[in-house]
Amino acid sequence: APQLESDLIFFEASHLRAHSGFRRWARAQAPPEAPLDLDRLLGQAAELHSAGSSMPQYTPSARVDGAHEEGIWSLSWTATDRVCTGGVDEHLGVFTAAGAREARLRAAHVGVVSVAAHPKDAVVATNAVDCTVRFWDVSADAGGDEGTPATEEGYKQLVSSIEAGAVEAWALAYSPDGRRVASGTQAGALNVWDVDTGNVAARMETQDQFVLSVAYSPGGDLVACGGVDGT
Repeated sequence: APQLESDLIFFEASHLRAHSGFRRWARAQAPPEAPLDLDRLLGQAAELHSAGSSMPQYTPSARVDGAHEEGIWSLSWTATDRVCTGGVDEHLGVFTAAGAREARLRAAHVGVVSVAAHPKDAVVATNAVDCTVRFWDVSADAGGDEGTPATEEGYKQLVSSIEAGAVEAWALAYSPDGRRVASGTQAGALNVWDVDTGNVAARMETQDQFVLSVAYSPGGDLVACGGVDGT
């Protein structure tokens, strides 16, 4: 969970089944003809907790204070069990699930607004305010450190990049096969990029002003996007 103070926090999710059971129980308390009484249900939950219920309580399993010098705007969990973070401080962070930092790379000359992990490989796509989509090798032996020069040629882990053009990229999402990356634009469109060629494979106008979020369906045949107007 990214915090305004730039900390990185990991939560255990081992009790999701019990949590889902509680949600089903909560829904069952509301009769079909009446709206859900949240105050009553929260009161009952508090009574269960005070009585020593086994209701799951979530606590951080790891915390990285000051993971970035400024706010963390985006993060993504990789197929190789790493958490990659992008922030206002223009860096890409790579952390283990235990919170140990493996790399800190200068990922752009402006803030990193989106991080998307490849579904199978140790590759992460980032996008910055400059609308350049960069692809990074974040495998353990790829190298990279804080001393990496802030020039395109000096990125030790940079695989490739796509110059999307002004306002043509914001939020990113990998397709399930890893061959495409979708990006919402500040002009209200949705671009789908071919990772190998760097070309636009498809472009869709959403009739929105600014596409803030994108996500592929599990089958890869659909892309959902959310805009600044709430659509």
